[in-house]
Amino acid sequence: MAIKPNAVAARCLGVLETDTDKAWDWYRTAWSIAVAEEEDEVGTRERLLLGLSTEMAFLGQTLAQGTGNQGSSYDDDYTKLSELLTLIDDLGDHCESCRRTDAVLTSKAKVALYAHSDATAALAIVSAPGELGCFPTYASDRPDLSMIWNDAQELIAAQEKGSTLTLLEAKKVREAHKVPASIGCQYATSWCTNTEKYGATAPF
Repeated sequence: MAIKPNAVAARCLGVLETDTDKAWDWYRTAWSIAVAEEEDEVGTRERLLLGLSTEMAFLGQTLAQGTGNQGSSYDDDYTKLSELLTLIDDLGDHCESCRRTDAVLTSKAKVALYAHSDATAALAIVSAPGELGCFPTYASDRPDLSMIWNDAQELIAAQEKGSTLTLLEAKKVREAHKVPASIGCQYATSWCTNTEKYGATAPF
C-alpha cells in the first residue's frame, strides 16, 4: 500500500482487521482509490465499487444492529451506513448497479426508519418489487426485512397515537398490516410470482 495504493489490497486489510472502526477506514480507503481509477473496457472499476458497496453495506448494518420496535434503538449508530449512501450518491450516473443491490436498498430502508424515523420511506423501499416481483432476492434475511416492515407500521401507528404503543396495540398493528409475501422471497420465485396459489401475505 505504501509503494502503490491498491483498492483490492485495502479491502483485504479491512477484512482482516479485528477493530471495526479501523476496518471501516480501510474500506473507505479502498473506496477512494477505486473511485479515482479510470474505467476500462470490461467494467473493472464498476465491479469493484459494486463489491465494495455490498460489503460495506453489510458491515454497516451489522455495526448498527439492535433496533427496537416503533423506531426505538439502543445506542445504534447509523453514521457509517449514512456515509456509504452518501458515497454512492456522489457517484452520480456512475455505478448505477451499486444503487440496486439488496444490501444497499436494505441499508437505505434502515437508515430511513431507524436514523430518521421515516417509516413511509422505509416501507416504500422494502415493498418495491424487484425483477421477479420480490424484494430482496436473499430469502435467508426475511426475518430482518419483516422486522423493518413491522417496526415501520408500528412507528406510523405510534406517531398517529402521539405516544408509544402498548404491547397489545403493537400486536393489533402487526395483525392489521401483515408482512407481504413478496418481501424476502421466503420460498424463492415460486412464492413471489404465484400469489394466486400462495396468497399476497405471509402465513405468519
